[in-house]
Amino acid sequence: MLKQDHWCYITSGTDSADLRTADTLKVKLPVATGFAPNPVLHATNVTITGTDLDLTKKVMFTGVTDAVTSFVSQSATQLVVKVPGSTQKGKLTFVPASGVASVSAADLDVRLPSIATMLPSPIDTGTNLTITGTDLNLVTSISFVGPAPVYNFCKPVGYPDCCESSFRNIKRKADIRSFEFYADCVINR
Repeated sequence: MLKQDHWCYITSGTDSADLRTADTLKVKLPVATGFAPNPVLHATNVTITGTDLDLTKKVMFTGVTDAVTSFVSQSATQLVVKVPGSTQKGKLTFVPASGVASVSAADLDVRLPSIATMLPSPIDTGTNLTITGTDLNLVTSISFVGPAPVYNFCKPVGYPDCCESSFRNIKRKADIRSFEFYADCVINR
């Protein structure tokens, strides 16, 4: 609902007029009732279900500065959108042509890697550090306080020795639960 006081302001040319109506001015808004999948991965599609989603001109994700204005597909009951890389868990905002935004009732959750252990700790220069956890196949770099991020992984645990490019191919195809890299990659960068 845009206005509840039954006043409508009309401007035509250089003159304006106040007009009182018996009816309340109502504006249809997109309403999201669900997300699939939820949680979602960055840079993948999320399917939003609801009503009047065909009115949506922009979708705003939590943690993302720029609204998404290009959709994979759109209908009155379904909107498919690519999730931006910096999306954080939170509500989505839908903006129709009227500019009156509506916010989803539910949160869109984002699946992120989770670290269970890092061994050995403490670690000496030149030794392997093994990190275990879930969704480590989503990792593209590792940062420690002080040194530059690590982009070169020595080998995923359970796979034969391989170069970085082979590792990148493996990690996108498998759910790697742990991997190793040399500590001197971190300290000597």
